[in-house]
Amino acid sequence: MASARSGPGLPRGLPGDEIEVASRRGAVRGIAAPDPDLLRGTISAAHGYGRLAGGADPDTAGFNVNRLLGADGQVERYSGQPLMSNVPVAVRPAAPT
Repeated sequence: MASARSGPGLPRGLPGDEIEVASRRGAVRGIAAPDPDLLRGTISAAHGYGRLAGGADPDTAGFNVNRLLGADGQVERYSGQPLMSNVPVAVRPAAPT
């Protein structure tokens, strides 16, 4: 199961449920998994997982976090690489499909 781990404060009813994680660049669907080791208001998701195309089952295929990122001028200060962490996102229950 591919999941988006969340710090304390995950809305009630979400652990184990399908969620949508959205940034200003895109959105992906995943499975909510609380993680007490993360700070409140943060999520963690593995890079290099899932598929690029939409419509994949997040419970079996996972999601590709690259769909939340962009190379549109926001770059890391010293390396010049696109930002790949500290990306603001919204987490909400996934709409029925």
